[in-house]
Amino acid sequence: MMRGTGLGWCIEMMNILIVDDQEAVVRSLKNGVNWEKLPVNEIYTAYSAQEAKLILVNFLIDVIISDIEMPEEDGLSLCKWAKERFKNIECVFLTSHADFSYAKIALQIGGFDYILQPVKYTAVEEVILRVAEKVEQNQRVQQIIDTQQIVLSQRNDFLDAILSKIYHGKD
Repeated sequence: MMRGTGLGWCIEMMNILIVDDQEAVVRSLKNGVNWEKLPVNEIYTAYSAQEAKLILVNFLIDVIISDIEMPEEDGLSLCKWAKERFKNIECVFLTSHADFSYAKIALQIGGFDYILQPVKYTAVEEVILRVAEKVEQNQRVQQIIDTQQIVLSQRNDFLDAILSKIYHGKD
């Protein structure tokens, strides 16, 4: 399913997972961001990394928007876990601390962006549009890889058939 963003390109619809141990933050993001103008199909919510992992293994998620600091397991380790299992997933981090060490770790584990709280909804919308471009690029690359594997497989089958006919002298 494709949808225009008004910026001159079409982006596949994405599924977003919002993770924060504070229900008010999750509700605020879910209700405050203008999701209708974004290439978002479904919005899932979780209130812990453990709950997020259950959603991740059961649903196709393109982007995680996660608080960094949560009890039991933080958003950084959640993102690292997700990236080890779902290579094209993107992570956007939320935090109320302007501590560069968090940003550095987020970048090291392949995080897409880092947003300070309190969050401005327009800032989230801008990040979602930017991450949508990357998700689309990831999907295009994966389609090329899948097509290449099919072509190579069919090419080998075709060559095997030709060689078999030549070897056995059949037309």
